Amino acid sequence: MSYFKLSARDAAIIAILSALTFILAYVGTINLGIVEMTLAMLPIIVASLTLGPFAGGVTGLIAGFISMFVCLTFPRSALDPFIAHPLVCVLPRVAVGVLPYYLYRLIRLAGGKLEIPASAAAAVFGSVLNTAGVLGMLYVVYARDLAEKLIGMGMDPSVVNLLWGIAAANGIPEMIAAFVLVTPVVYALKAARLSKVEK
Repeated sequence: MSYFKLSARDAAIIAILSALTFILAYVGTINLGIVEMTLAMLPIIVASLTLGPFAGGVTGLIAGFISMFVCLTFPRSALDPFIAHPLVCVLPRVAVGVLPYYLYRLIRLAGGKLEIPASAAAAVFGSVLNTAGVLGMLYVVYARDLAEKLIGMGMDPSVVNLLWGIAAANGIPEMIAAFVLVTPVVYALKAARLSKVEK
């Protein structure tokens, strides 16, 4: 089966997942002050694990631009203006749509019928990838600007400490959410034969 061709059904599922991403970008975000925890990456992981890496990447691309739009039009944290950059906002989401599929396949090839553990591990990996990608690109693109912002707020100017703090505060709850929510959704879609990726 080719994962690099999109059927009408694939396009419809991508549209539904993208709409869900848009909704979660507004109502699936928990503000934690200077940062926020988001569930908007979960539909991207679902796309990767049910439709394959190409459809997952397309979903991630759409989700990245949705996230940029939300950060620019409805900022809810001090970091949103920095996150609204294609390298920070879009590139990591595309990776989240592509790479979890390959971890899933690797675990399945190594362990035979480990469907649920493979989905769970890939879901958690997708969440970690999202956190690491966004924070890593924030550092690459905006390290100096962030340090100046922190000084202006009377805070410790160490950008590395800030990003590690965000990774701990946001990353762990997001990993748990991915494990709890994505794993059963992927399993249900495969059981209903709505997935291109084999069980």
